[in-house]
Amino acid sequence: MPGNLLPYKAVWQEVANRLPREAILIVLPANNAIQKQMLLTVAKLLSQEGHQVRVVSSEELARTDA
Repeated sequence: MPGNLLPYKAVWQEVANRLPREAILIVLPANNAIQKQMLLTVAKLLSQEGHQVRVVSSEELARTDA
């Protein structure tokens, strides 16, 4: 998780806990297009390999109240 999401640990932990066992949670950074694109590529590759992947934006987690 990006460091700026540490105050929202309860939120992203809840999202992660709702995922099926062994599913992967990927949080996209808000301000780094290169990292965002790289993580989307990783998510796609993992999905193609049969993994269940959930992708959320850091903005989505930050504006969610836990």
